[in-house]
Amino acid sequence: MESMDIDPPDQSPSHPLLPSPGRGRSNTVVGPQHNGEDYNELSAERIELLNRMDILLCHKPVPVPFWAVLVFSDLRELNIFVTESEKSPYLLEFSMHACAALGLTWRQKEPRTRLPRNGSSASDIEEKSSGASSSTSRNKSIVQKALQRDDFACVIRKTAPAQVTHIYPHCLIVAGRTKKRTNTVRTYPPFWDMLKYFWGPTRVTAWRSQIFTDHNQPETPYDNLKNLMCLGDDLHRLWNDGCFALRPIGYNTDKTTLKLEFIWQAAQGKTMDDRIPVNSLVLSSRNLTCVLDPKSKSNKERYVAARINHEVRELRTGDEIVLTTSDPVGLPLPDWHLLDMAFVLSRIVNLSGAGSIAELFEENSDDESNGYDLPVSSRVAEWLENSEMGGSEESNDEAESDISRNQASSEITSTQPSPLKTRTAIDGSQMILTEREQAIFQRDDDE
Repeated sequence: MESMDIDPPDQSPSHPLLPSPGRGRSNTVVGPQHNGEDYNELSAERIELLNRMDILLCHKPVPVPFWAVLVFSDLRELNIFVTESEKSPYLLEFSMHACAALGLTWRQKEPRTRLPRNGSSASDIEEKSSGASSSTSRNKSIVQKALQRDDFACVIRKTAPAQVTHIYPHCLIVAGRTKKRTNTVRTYPPFWDMLKYFWGPTRVTAWRSQIFTDHNQPETPYDNLKNLMCLGDDLHRLWNDGCFALRPIGYNTDKTTLKLEFIWQAAQGKTMDDRIPVNSLVLSSRNLTCVLDPKSKSNKERYVAARINHEVRELRTGDEIVLTTSDPVGLPLPDWHLLDMAFVLSRIVNLSGAGSIAELFEENSDDESNGYDLPVSSRVAEWLENSEMGGSEESNDEAESDISRNQASSEITSTQPSPLKTRTAIDGSQMILTEREQAIFQRDDDE
């Protein structure tokens, strides 16, 4: 198997199986066991710190995105942040608004770059700025490898078709490679600098080392196979919108198996423009079997059926998702640290209200307001819309997603015919199950 051709030679420190590993069932190497905070149940220490912040603010409510970041920050960094804020409270207002960008950026919904007047497309600009054909061929190479590794199927449902999905947003990789001083950099602290305020240096370094892999170019991000996995169209959207999170559990000893925990995220009923007490509690994600679809105007419940331990049924919080590879060297599984990063930030998307925004980027497009009278989410969205990020996740991933959809469809049609492929699609997507997940895969295809 040829080596991955997106990364430069791997110069990162040796990747441990997991921090402080222990031995679990089926010889799985596992990380630290989950606690109540994995289910959004705040620890006594966090509640105490949030109470201190509430006193500092004189019980004044704060923007929901700021609260969301504090809820999911590392406790040590939260303690430092609260202590420093008590010394210099004037920094709080800046932090409150800057935090709004984290959920929106991770949601991978930066709008398309406006086309230049000469008619060139955003993809043309990206190709000229990043190396064009060689970069495109490399992207196709790792996309094909992701499909091959995941057996041309969604890693959750274990059915085809599926699209190749980035864990760390592709738009951020593109932005990091254009070498332009974007409005993102001018207006807010850079994404990675924001992370350092709220998560520990060891954790952030581990996240960063999986994307910034060349020590000779430490500020240049590189895409790679360990940043990709296959999901169904609808599950990709639900994950982006923070409707569920995937907690990485661990690999087995030869790294041919990776276990994730599926955790639904309860709809908090808050928007990015709401303000609430900073010590507000969070709805627990424990024992959930569905969520309210944030895109549904009627608050419709969203269920997902999947094959779990050879049984087709509705997913519920706590279910284990198992990813496998036949070649852990040439076709490595997704990276644990990137999945840990996604576990944190996808929950921030949900809690901050970023996942429930449907038409934000289309609003105010002709508004000549200077933006200061707009709500926080609109101002942040306008900033994202005006940033020169070189294209959006949607636009940059279109070619890769089309490859994955078409390839997956053709492979499954030719080698694994199934009645699943005829089922109804929604939202114009590829085979997306509806009608209570098509009566739970038609009772597992009538058994």
